[in-house]
Amino acid sequence: MSLVIFAACEDDDAGDPVDAAVEDGMDVPTDIPSDDGRDTTPDGAALWAECPDAPLLGVAGTSSVDSFETGFRWEDGWSIGEPMTFQVATDVRGIAITVDLPESYTGLAYIENNGAVFLDINNDDPDLEGTSPFFHTPDRSGSIAIPMDNEISVEPGCLTIIPAGLDDLSDYLADIYIATKRGTASRMDVTAVVVGDTVIEESEIEAAFTATSALYEGANAGSVRDVEIVYLEWDSPFIDSETEDIHSLRAAVVGDDPGRLNVFFIQDFLEEGTAGVAAGIPGPVWAHGLAGSGVIISVDNNLNADGATVDIDFMASVLAHEVAHQVGLFHSTEAEGLFHDEFDDTAACTTAQDADGDGYVDADECIDHGGRNFMFWTGGDFDQNEISRSQARIISLSPVMR
Repeated sequence: MSLVIFAACEDDDAGDPVDAAVEDGMDVPTDIPSDDGRDTTPDGAALWAECPDAPLLGVAGTSSVDSFETGFRWEDGWSIGEPMTFQVATDVRGIAITVDLPESYTGLAYIENNGAVFLDINNDDPDLEGTSPFFHTPDRSGSIAIPMDNEISVEPGCLTIIPAGLDDLSDYLADIYIATKRGTASRMDVTAVVVGDTVIEESEIEAAFTATSALYEGANAGSVRDVEIVYLEWDSPFIDSETEDIHSLRAAVVGDDPGRLNVFFIQDFLEEGTAGVAAGIPGPVWAHGLAGSGVIISVDNNLNADGATVDIDFMASVLAHEVAHQVGLFHSTEAEGLFHDEFDDTAACTTAQDADGDGYVDADECIDHGGRNFMFWTGGDFDQNEISRSQARIISLSPVMR
């Protein structure tokens, strides 16, 4: 780990291969038939006859980001962009897409991959709009990550997206960031941003990320490779999560390496009881300077009983939880016990475990029914360090892991 003052530097270490236990569940074709109308390019990608003029996404063997611009037309009460088509290479494991226009609510109206429709907000099928696995409505820096469950993964070929916005954006251009993971490394680089006069020791930050890395490594979800600590001058270490305050903070740090994930340490949120927040499910990755660029952690809500020192194990589970949200994981169980993630191998807690009948399933009630999973909706008075193989796969295939 290293310490810098408001700066970020690249680490050229290629990282470790994705664990075989994760890889064997992936559908990543490597052979390109010679008679299907495609031409193999030198980097092992393919040019598909269906979209031969479309730009090829990513860089072979690594994670990277491509940037584009799009305009909108105002139609039926919302802004709609023109269809944008891209080529997906055979070695693409994960994709993260962000649509951004400052101070606007943006997102995606449509996603199609080789004729298979993943998302269509005009479709009557509820599985294609606003529900898991694509719990997607326009947001600040609206984002989507694929895969998000075990059923939907991007296949080699043609990917078409249609950006959208809630307001009339017909006079504006939005930025499109498409990050791709085309390598086998599964380690993440982080910039830890200490905000204003927030009180936390560098050794506590380092220990928390070391413990977070251990949680991920133990589940074959990847690891944290390098953590750089930076200091950000800010008027107050107390942040309002319900106003522009939080968006301005996330947008304030632009490092030299967009592949690093920004994690902001504040003293506390103005709203009581919040240990950490992500920018969305998912939020942007490989895109700095946006309203959604990063995870925010409250120091005060991660302290030991002495009220002065950081509870390292608890902060590690909070970090693991919020980073997983940022790359696309839902809660394993939601508060009422009625909604759960999409994975059959993730333990689910239901209303049957609501022992006190208050309408919520807390961690203690669910201790033997998924309460130990670090994607459970709330914390408990015990270690929450478990994760299913399917959850680990989603984390490991995010372009933030490189």
